[in-house]
Amino acid sequence: MKSICYMVLGAIVFWVGCADVGGDAPEVVHAFYYWRGRFDIGVQEERALKHLNVRKLYVKFFDVDVGRDGEAVPLAVLQVAERVPDSIEVVPVVFITNRTLRGLGDAEVERLARRIAVKVDERWGEISTGEMQELQLDCDWTERTRGQYFALIRYLRKAIPERNCKLSATIRLHQLKYAQRTGVPPVARGMLMFYNVGDVEDYGVDNSILDLAEAEKYLDESTGYALPLDVALPIFRWGVLYRNGRMIKLINNLSMEDLGDSSRFEPLSENRYEVLKSTYLNAYYLYRYDVIRLEAISARQLQQAAEMLKPFLRKQDTTTLSLYHLSPATLNHYEHESLQAVFQSFSE
Repeated sequence: MKSICYMVLGAIVFWVGCADVGGDAPEVVHAFYYWRGRFDIGVQEERALKHLNVRKLYVKFFDVDVGRDGEAVPLAVLQVAERVPDSIEVVPVVFITNRTLRGLGDAEVERLARRIAVKVDERWGEISTGEMQELQLDCDWTERTRGQYFALIRYLRKAIPERNCKLSATIRLHQLKYAQRTGVPPVARGMLMFYNVGDVEDYGVDNSILDLAEAEKYLDESTGYALPLDVALPIFRWGVLYRNGRMIKLINNLSMEDLGDSSRFEPLSENRYEVLKSTYLNAYYLYRYDVIRLEAISARQLQQAAEMLKPFLRKQDTTTLSLYHLSPATLNHYEHESLQAVFQSFSE
């Protein structure tokens, strides 16, 4: 039976790929991801949401991972300090680690789906007064776990109290390119995560967040995808810390200004710095000879990414373009006009 399902799925992918991917540009819904542990919108963020005409917020409600007893447990549960304005649609996001799904039997998958639905419902009443329109699952599933993941989606669809709520799922670039192998999740829409293209642990990589030349290799207009796709683009930045050529950690929101002290940091190239003496940086202890690679995406690169994606997406009435993610630290590095131009370039 599974073999038949996969054959049918492959046929669907092929059929959709043969469909016309051209046509008029769809209506573009402006959105952000909210990935912090406490939901509390500040003045700067409010200003950005209004100026950029944002209509959707994808808010991470919690993670699901394997606990000490081997059971799937919710972690990093969102703390809600205020409700989202009525003018903005909230889409709860649940991040599920791949290891959570490995080895689960059908009964365990069904139980997990019910627990996720209950946990989402608990948080929903705190953050919104409206009815949930969409729930998104974020999981980097593989061929090995797709059976459990797709079953989880089907069980979750039955467990959600809101009958009109649709399910969506994040789609990584490798899942897009190799859909025949990884399968297409049984959801209403996919969110293409157009970032984290390179291997962050590879010292030789210049920018693991987004390399447009590398990302383009995953796009093939002739194949398409068996789901309508929305798109997420990165506006976050970080520093990748290496010690003896091996990645040690990521330092979030790191910028060139943080490494401006020439007595502690020496530039090796445009985005690499060597630590001249052991020191603290943003509460991290660095050792002499450590190397930091700065990674960020310019507004121009975001526009180029939007232009690259437009001909790939199949014709649809609406597409959501979401920026990952909303915070003062990310907004500080972009003018509102620059981000507006990114949204605009996607809809032209």
